[in-house]
Amino acid sequence: MFSDNLDANIYVMLDGDDTYDTSKLKESIEKFFKEKYDMLVAKRIHSDPTAYRRGHVIGNQMFSRFVNYIFGNDISDIFSGYRIF
Repeated sequence: MFSDNLDANIYVMLDGDDTYDTSKLKESIEKFFKEKYDMLVAKRIHSDPTAYRRGHVIGNQMFSRFVNYIFGNDISDIFSGYRIF
């Protein structure tokens, strides 16, 4: 994505697995600029218990807590594929 000669104020990265709700993208971009974030990470919210492999949710929680402990962030879905840069 970044290897092409692109000139943009922001980049939106989104996994193509249809697990992200993009209906609030405009609001997310507005918040990104208002809060002057370097990166905004969206959280996946699912109600289907078969949406993830066994252990995925627990593993994600463990890694997210570890990263938050080291860097002092508040990210609850470290492996999210929906980000705004």
